Amino acid sequence: KNEMEQREMKIERELVDLNDKLKQSEEKYKIQLSELLNIKQANEHFIKEKDSLQKDTMTLKEEIKNHYDTIDNLTNEIKELKLKNNRLAKINKLIDKNDKVEVIKNDKIHLSAPNVVYSSNFLAYEEGTFNIWALITPEHYNYNNRNKHLYIVAHASHNGKSVVQGKYTYENVWSISRVINSTEPEKSVWRFWCNDESHIENILPSNILLKDGWHLFTVTWSKKINKIGFYIDATNQIEGDFKSWPIKNTGSLFVGRWPNLNPGHDFNSAIGNYSVQNKLLTSTELKRLFNKEKKLLPI
Repeated sequence: KNEMEQREMKIERELVDLNDKLKQSEEKYKIQLSELLNIKQANEHFIKEKDSLQKDTMTLKEEIKNHYDTIDNLTNEIKELKLKNNRLAKINKLIDKNDKVEVIKNDKIHLSAPNVVYSSNFLAYEEGTFNIWALITPEHYNYNNRNKHLYIVAHASHNGKSVVQGKYTYENVWSISRVINSTEPEKSVWRFWCNDESHIENILPSNILLKDGWHLFTVTWSKKINKIGFYIDATNQIEGDFKSWPIKNTGSLFVGRWPNLNPGHDFNSAIGNYSVQNKLLTSTELKRLFNKEKKLLPI
């Protein structure tokens, strides 16, 4: 009996131990199960993050593609702007942003300039400076033929035709020319001539003798200070009052000829680059421009 009781007690102890171990195993299982659930949730979160990242990657790729398309479009626009700027450079309408002075330039050389016309809109400026180069030849000092008016540039209303029958009466004239007096050569001059519709002329003549070659002819004007100036090679200044300035602008400044296209008035030589600024250039600025541009002209 004692032996039986001892066995029972032993079995009970073993059962208690097994029960404790079972409980421990259950706790460990619960912990492992919880860890597995956490891993599963983390994995699901990772999958979601991966999907989201893939979507973001696709969106980013699309944005990058759009940016490249935008760059291509901007590149094309830049090319178009460069072409436009080149075209603008050819007609040389440049704005000097430093002092807000409009500068119109043309760097072409026109041989005899048979059909060249520039804009005469600068005649509306309250003040300004007009420069143009011309190639002087022995033809401009040939006194053997009849009297001549050879025009470097000319503007006039009515296509340069006289408004009074049988008389040489013109309106809204603005011109630079060589006037040859064949009977009295000493009276031959280089001349700036302008008038309005009153037919009262304003003439600034220069009897300077010019050597063959390129020479710069300049007209400056200011309504405010009542002055017109005529220069040759940035010197030899002839001045007069601001009067008889054209009151109507045809829009056309004829180069190397008179507006009625009479070949007898053709300058018959090369006309070089010209520039217009809507401000008065000082004598120093004129000399600087003269020295700079003279180097660029063909010999």
